[in-house]
Amino acid sequence: MDNIRHPSFYKYFVCFVLFATPSKGTSFDSIDLSKLDVYFHEGFSPDWVTLIPLNNTSWQRIPGDPEGRRSLSIRNLKLENKPKHTFLSLNPSPAESFTFIFPILMDSSQSFTTKGVGLGLVGIAYNWQIYFNGHLLDDQIFGIKDGKLIDPKRKKRYFISIPNQYLKFGLNQLTIHIVGSRDFMGTGLYYSHPYIISSMSELNNQPLPIHQYGLVWIYLGAGLFWLYMFLKLPTQYNYLYFTGWAFTIAGYNLSRIDFLTPLKNWGLFSFRFEYICIFLSSLFFIGFIQTLIYKKLSKPAIILMIYYGFSAILSAFSPISFINDLLRLWQMTILIPMGFLVYQIGYAVKDEISKMKPGELSFAFFYQSMMGSLLLGAIFLFFFLGLDIVSSLFYFNFNHLNIIGFLFFTATITTVAFSDFIQHHIKTKSRQEKLEVEVIRRTKSIQSLAKELIRTQENERARLSRELHDEIGQALTVINLSLQHLAQNTELSSSKKIMNQIRACQSSVKEAADTIHQFAFNLHPSILDDLGLVPAMKSHAKSFSVRSRLQININASDLEIDHNEARISLYRIFQESLTNTAKHSDADTINISIQSNESEIQLTIQDNGKGVQSLEKINDQNSGLGIIGMRERIEGLGGSFSFESIPGEGVLITAKLPLQELSN
Repeated sequence: MDNIRHPSFYKYFVCFVLFATPSKGTSFDSIDLSKLDVYFHEGFSPDWVTLIPLNNTSWQRIPGDPEGRRSLSIRNLKLENKPKHTFLSLNPSPAESFTFIFPILMDSSQSFTTKGVGLGLVGIAYNWQIYFNGHLLDDQIFGIKDGKLIDPKRKKRYFISIPNQYLKFGLNQLTIHIVGSRDFMGTGLYYSHPYIISSMSELNNQPLPIHQYGLVWIYLGAGLFWLYMFLKLPTQYNYLYFTGWAFTIAGYNLSRIDFLTPLKNWGLFSFRFEYICIFLSSLFFIGFIQTLIYKKLSKPAIILMIYYGFSAILSAFSPISFINDLLRLWQMTILIPMGFLVYQIGYAVKDEISKMKPGELSFAFFYQSMMGSLLLGAIFLFFFLGLDIVSSLFYFNFNHLNIIGFLFFTATITTVAFSDFIQHHIKTKSRQEKLEVEVIRRTKSIQSLAKELIRTQENERARLSRELHDEIGQALTVINLSLQHLAQNTELSSSKKIMNQIRACQSSVKEAADTIHQFAFNLHPSILDDLGLVPAMKSHAKSFSVRSRLQININASDLEIDHNEARISLYRIFQESLTNTAKHSDADTINISIQSNESEIQLTIQDNGKGVQSLEKINDQNSGLGIIGMRERIEGLGGSFSFESIPGEGVLITAKLPLQELSN
């Protein structure tokens, strides 16, 4: 009981109650670590996790920033015994250790919430261990092999829970052990703020980097827009290059918000992706400018693009130290090609202005003209990118000013490109309409010529048919009658030899007359003019069936075709199809259908033969119309023609003639 009454007992008892009892309706007062002194030492020892080096001269004291803006990047600290680094060496950098100790005072006014307290780090790289009052909170030591850095990791918006039992009133100690290389730009706590200890609920309510998420969507949208333009105009390669540039800038912003970090711990996705996007964006940007101005790539541009492409490949597989050197080299040289590109754009703008009439130049030129807008965007981009690179090289506080230049460049070019695309679309549509009118005009002209050709051919055929029938046929008939008269002469009939000669002459004359008659019919059957298409087809089918032993079935509706060229063309196709079937198909049956409706006349011819292995024989114009001749006849009249041959199943021919075209 005496121990209970001891004053020190009461003191510790009260502290225990305050700490262990949940505090309802209260909140933890955030502690800004950037405002606190921090102690730094190269190396690491397990004993240091409980050491508070307030008066230890071997530790470097870094005072707090009253405004809460302090970066603890290792590269910015003045370190002794700096190991020699060979520029562009492929040897992995040694894994060095660095220790930060934050003494943190918590008095009785501080309340510990039931939801817990946590450590919030805006950024940390590249490998680390974090201790609070000697207790390990997080261990991310990986990517190290044989004492060399292989694939380090970094995190942004990194929140770690601190269990309540680790907290105490009075002096607390936060120890952060960093493993990395002093040459790496991000080794340490490389952002200035916020680094805080606060309630987990407040940490989880920290505002997201909406502007960077917005940038991602802006550049993705711009990239998709230019990709759409390229698909519409595939010859415009500048559209494709700008698409690649916009997508890589979007990827760069994704890497800056560590979007890919949770997906995979491999450095290609957590660290290297940013560098790959940086180099590829330079490649696509040069390609865009060159193809926009000159419509092709120059030799210097090709060399630069190969350099940036090769750098992107190296960024995926090389040691981290080498990648950092590549980026440093890029930072020191990128302004040279950028400046040259600005010069090229300015020279192109000068050419445009020189072609303008006096008084036409105004400020509107720079937002209505693709090249003028490009010049303004490139100047802004060059200026802000230069500030960002200078700040990165010499540690000035101009971070991310290039965002303004990128946005202005993208917005101006995309806006003007959209306007240019709309104008191009209107011009293309107008040209297309004119071409369609011209095609229709020429098609009608060709059809008219085809009709005239068919008409001329058939008139000539009719003339020859009449001459053969009327003149030569009649002459042969007279000769035959004379021979009959001689055969009836009694004086001659007694001579057997003479009679045999007369009968032989009669037979030859009859055969010649039949041949001429058939030839004249084939040239232009008179029945086609006298009775119409269907009777002429049936008449020809009857005689052809006898000669070829083909079974010919005709299914035809009662129709009248007044259009002479159409009637003749359908008959010729029918005629030629019978001949081709008899010669090439080995068929025994052929089915023919001719039907009409309100819009068209359709002729269908199908046999049951072996089909056609090769069209060369039936395409021979010397043997008849041929397939080509059939097609030309029908299409010349505004119709359609199809030929289908299936080996072993036969041939199907379909010819269609529109009634509207025939009436014109």
